[in-house]
Amino acid sequence: MSAIEQLDYLAALDSGNASIRWPQKDVELAAKLKDSYSSDIERILKLNLLWRPFVAIRTIEIFDNLALMHFLVTHADDCRKLADADLLRVTTPGAKSFEEMFTKWALAGGQDDPMHFHHLSPREQSRYDSACRAGKLKSAVDIARHLGLEQRGLNLLEVFKLLDRLFPARRLLVLASTRELGRMWYADRVEQKWKSYMDFRKNAEVQGTTVTTAIERTLEKCWRAGGRRRMFYSELEANVRPEKLRTSKNAVVPEIVQTKVLVLNDAFYDEYEQFDTLKRNREEKPVRIVAVRDVTLGKPAGSRKPEVNEEEADLISADFSPLDAIRFSDIVRFHTGIDAEAHEFQESIANLQILYKDRVFESVADAALRAGVTRHLNAVYKCALKALQSRNEQNLIREARGTVWFNYPRAIDRIAVSAAAPVLSTAGLFFSDLPTSTSGAALVFGILFCVFFESKTRTDAWYEIEASVRETIETGRQARRDADQNPEVKARQSN
Repeated sequence: MSAIEQLDYLAALDSGNASIRWPQKDVELAAKLKDSYSSDIERILKLNLLWRPFVAIRTIEIFDNLALMHFLVTHADDCRKLADADLLRVTTPGAKSFEEMFTKWALAGGQDDPMHFHHLSPREQSRYDSACRAGKLKSAVDIARHLGLEQRGLNLLEVFKLLDRLFPARRLLVLASTRELGRMWYADRVEQKWKSYMDFRKNAEVQGTTVTTAIERTLEKCWRAGGRRRMFYSELEANVRPEKLRTSKNAVVPEIVQTKVLVLNDAFYDEYEQFDTLKRNREEKPVRIVAVRDVTLGKPAGSRKPEVNEEEADLISADFSPLDAIRFSDIVRFHTGIDAEAHEFQESIANLQILYKDRVFESVADAALRAGVTRHLNAVYKCALKALQSRNEQNLIREARGTVWFNYPRAIDRIAVSAAAPVLSTAGLFFSDLPTSTSGAALVFGILFCVFFESKTRTDAWYEIEASVRETIETGRQARRDADQNPEVKARQSN
């Protein structure tokens, strides 16, 4: 076998995460925001392709994230260019046609465990569940009849044909695991994360509510049954509702979001990281999957909100072009071109991957990582300037800057990516591998550095994003201080 390949998985595009970030249950609202959703996805892909050798998405993201499905359909030409350059890849349990993969995934639980579709309302999901339990769903055509995609401007069978053209079987990344996780692995993980999350709330002196109690009762029912994420989602949405609890929507939604992001989704990503073998065509190699958490959602209650401070000792800034001004065709040239600027970019990308991997084993100094990131900012700047000059748009270079926040805890393990629609900005937050038992929400702790591409004309929305990041940094620092002073936490970390 060849050397271990690292595969970064973007949780921002995960169907569960997307159901919160780009909600689809309200058909009219989703239609109005469709272009905004596509812009978010475009920025996420662009940012990641400026810092990584490729982006990998799972088949289930395409099947159950309608915002991404819309993007692939409306940006088919751009996606084809990315796929042809091997910059956009798809992971799957088996290399088959997309219709076959969809049908197998949707019916994986059998009649007794219907699939949860994030765009369906509780009533629509209930009708789908009834059809599944009655044995009426045998094929993709049967399933499509109960998904209501036509009213959302999508034809599922036509989408399958497009996907087969974009990602033929020879391009698919087939993942497998040499580990035997067992049927209860995910449910047990949910239980662990929920209890850790409740410990975090208790330490933050956040009082439980009737909503908290209803959520815990629902989760316990599901984890005792060994449920998959689809069961947890369906049960939460059916049972933890304002009208049932006789409370307001504002009291229910934040706790549901935190539970989905910090408990259900995070456990799901942990499970996905257990895949350790990658096959493509006839080649097989070991793989290390790094789930890319999205920290813009589900921040734990009780964390402080520090003031924005313009003076930051560990900042690197450089003039840069707005992310929206760079086209996918430009990024393809950055990765595949033979000119001097593209060659420097490609060498810098390769160097960053080495630094990321070495950092996991603490074999690279902070100075080397800082130098590598600074070098890459300059490489991206040169490529962007050349691309914009070719369109006589070089003036845009002066209208934005790239900023890198440094904060060194331990090893790089997790990377989160977010996009802010109100401003020309996208953030990549790099995380260390702090044990979940430390905090109950490990994804918000241990930031290594943040990368921003922002408008120099700052808006209230930008300041809110910046304050959120600083809050995350400070929360992580406090968590580490608390862990250092707590013998029980130290013992759990060592185990």
